[in-house]
Amino acid sequence: MPDASRRSLRSCKHKSPNKIDRQRNVLDGLLQGRTHKEIARMLGISQLTARVYQERLMEKFGVASRVELIVCASNGHLPKDERSSQQN
Repeated sequence: MPDASRRSLRSCKHKSPNKIDRQRNVLDGLLQGRTHKEIARMLGISQLTARVYQERLMEKFGVASRVELIVCASNGHLPKDERSSQQN
């Protein structure tokens, strides 16, 4: 692989957000009352991906609906996995 291509690949890796950042971005969108379609367009991802991130956030917070997720997050509640790590 030419050096320029390697440098290009490395620079792309640094620019792409990780899953945690994406989940935070999706959560921010939900807290702003945005739809999956709006969040997806804003983040440059598919609607399905936005929905998957929401579902993972719901699992982390231990809630069963989008409304519960928004209420918990807006009240400053931590996801289950972060609560347990802070108790140790």
